[in-house]
Amino acid sequence: MFVGSFALLILLGTVGLQLLPGIYTGEPMSWLDALFTSTSAVCVTGLIVEDTAQFFTPWGQGFVLLLIQLGGLGMLTFASLILVALGRRVSLRAEASAIVTAESALHLEGRNMTLDIVRFTFLFETIGAIMLYVLWVPNLGWKGAAWPAIFHAVSAFCNAGFSTFTDSLIGFQQSPASLIVIACLILAGGMGFLTHTEMWYAFVSWKRKRAFRVSLQSRLVIFVTLLLTLAATPLFAMFEWNNCLAGLPIGDKLVNSLFMSITPRTAGFNAIDYGQATDSANLLTMMLMTVGGSPGSTAGGFKTTTLAILGLMAWSRLRGSESTNCIGRSIPEETTSPVRDC
Repeated sequence: MFVGSFALLILLGTVGLQLLPGIYTGEPMSWLDALFTSTSAVCVTGLIVEDTAQFFTPWGQGFVLLLIQLGGLGMLTFASLILVALGRRVSLRAEASAIVTAESALHLEGRNMTLDIVRFTFLFETIGAIMLYVLWVPNLGWKGAAWPAIFHAVSAFCNAGFSTFTDSLIGFQQSPASLIVIACLILAGGMGFLTHTEMWYAFVSWKRKRAFRVSLQSRLVIFVTLLLTLAATPLFAMFEWNNCLAGLPIGDKLVNSLFMSITPRTAGFNAIDYGQATDSANLLTMMLMTVGGSPGSTAGGFKTTTLAILGLMAWSRLRGSESTNCIGRSIPEETTSPVRDC
C-alpha cells in the first residue's frame, strides 16, 4: 500500500503536469520531464529539469507544491484522514503505518494520531510562512512576498528543496533570519512527528509534575541531529570561509555555515553555488545527504537512528559486549540484526 500509493500519486502528478491547463508560462514539458518532475516532487527530492520560478505559472507552482505536500506527509496519512472525515474508525495499526514507525508509535494515543500529524504539519508550515512573509515584505512587497513565503515554508518543512527563486536561496546569503527560519522548518520536518509529540508530552507532563518517559528513538534522533549540525557547521566554515563565503560579514558566514550543515540532509536548498565550492565541502555535503533525516519524518537518507545504532554497535563490540546498549537500555536484537547484516 505504501509503495503503491506513491506510485499512484506520481502517475497522477505526471498526467496533471501534462493535461491541466495554465500550468506553464510557455510550451509544456515532455512526458518524460513531467514524470521526472512529478517523481522529484512526490519523493521530495528537489531535483529539477526546468526552472520552477520561470517555467511554471503560479498555478503550476501550486500543483507542484500540492505534490510536495502529499508526498511529504505520505498518501497513507491522507487516506487515514479521509476515513476519519467520513466517520470511519481507523485502527491503531493503520494509524501507526501512516507514520511508518509502528513500534515506536504504540505508546502514543492512536485515536487522533493522523489528525495530529496534519495539525502538526500545518502549524509549523503556517508559522514558517508568516515569519518568511514578514522578513520578505521589505524586498518583495506586500503581495509579492505572500506566495514565495507559503511555497518555501511547505517546501522546507517537507524537505523538498523546490524554490520559486531561480538561484534557490543564494540571494538570501546576507539575510540570516531567512536562512534560520528555513533551517528550523527543515529540522522540524526532518526530526519526525513522533519526536515532536514526545517532546510535547514530556513538556506537558513536566508542567503537571507527572512522569513521561521519552523513547530511546527520540533521544537518539535529537542527539544525532545536534551532533551532525554542531560538527558540520565549523567544518563548512573552515572549508568555505575564504571561498564561497568570502566577502560576507562574520555573522553571515557563521549562519550560512550552519545552514549548509542542515540543508544537505535531504532538504536540497542551497545558499551557495556548490559548483564553486571546495571538494572538501562537497564531500561533507554528500556524507550528510547519505545520513538524511529521522524515522517518521519527511526526510530521506538511511536515517539518524541507523547512524546512531551503527555507532553504538561499534562501541559495544570494542568493549567486548555482545548486546548493544544506550542510556541504560538494551537495543533489541531484531533492531540491530538488519543493520549488522548490511
